[in-house]
Formats: sequence, C-alpha cells, structure tokens
Amino acid sequence: TSGQVSELARILFQERAIAIDTESNSRHRYPERVCLVQVATDSNVYLIDTLAVDDMKPIGEVLGDETVVKVIQGAEYDIRCLDREWGFRIRNLFDTSIAARFVGMKQTGLSVLTGDLLGVHIPKDARIQKSDWTRRPLSQEAVNYAAMDVWYLQSIQKTLESRLRTLARSQWVSEECARLEQI
Repeated sequence: TSGQVSELARILFQERAIAIDTESNSRHRYPERVCLVQVATDSNVYLIDTLAVDDMKPIGEVLGDETVVKVIQGAEYDIRCLDREWGFRIRNLFDTSIAARFVGMKQTGLSVLTGDLLGVHIPKDARIQKSDWTRRPLSQEAVNYAAMDVWYLQSIQKTLESRLRTLARSQWVSEECARLEQI
C-alpha cells in the first residue's frame, strides 16, 4: 500500500546502501509500465507492487538522496524506466555491471557475477524474466526470481569495490556512474 511504501522509505533512509531492480511488461504491452520494484537492504528484500500502490513518491525521494548508495545491475534501463514512469532521478549510483568491466571481467551478467564473485548460482529463468509482470497474483517462482535479482547485489558491490581499490580504479567507476545518473 502507499502507507507501506512511506514506511519503507523511512527504513531505507537509514541504510548506507540499498539494491534496486525493476520488472516491466515491455514485451507484452505498449506503453510499457514498471510493474514491480525490488529493493534489498543488508537484511531484507522488499517487493513493491507498483500496480497496487498509488503513491511511489517516497521511493523517489530515497532514490534521489545522495547519502544512500543505490546498487543496480545494468542500471541504464532501470534509470530510464523509473524516470519515464514517475520522473525519479537516481543519485549516488553504483552500477555493478560497469564496475565489473573496470576490474577486467568479460561477462557482467548477474548470474556470472554471483557465480564468479560470490560462488553462488542463481538460476535466471528466461520464461519468468520475459513473462508479463502485470499478471497477478505473481507466482512464487516470480516472487523468488524478483527477490534474487537484488539480494546479492550489495555483496557483489563490496567485492567489486575491494578489487577497484586494489586496481586504483574506483574513481573511474564513480565517473561512469555519475554520467549514467544524467540519463
């Protein structure tokens, strides 16, 4: 509900970093819509059913806050969707895909990053990924898939940040992420 989104925003403002992802229905509808926003902290995953929530503004305030790091995998599409849908701007972005390239990884998909950096295999079921995210209720499979998309991102970020410091490339990633924030 909108009330729960406001409460979630209060929780998120207390975090140093949060992980974000979106699921849209671009393969099934025009114009497309953001149907789900997934948010992870160090201890919890929150799924926001944007089709059921009237007021997403509190989440936009968190996304625009420069004190909370927003960790996103392949952020460009999500940034465009969040801007198109609600006019949200993201500040203090850490894109794990960009960071992975700067540490020399050739493949930067989420499954590869969780496997190579964390030793964790997360299945990426194309059937669920490409499904119509407007259909409710979401299956347990879809809920699990959405949660896994954000659950490991902060661990990936920490591992990549350590490697970036060793290579003295942290600033490079910061510059690229700042550029991406302007999309």
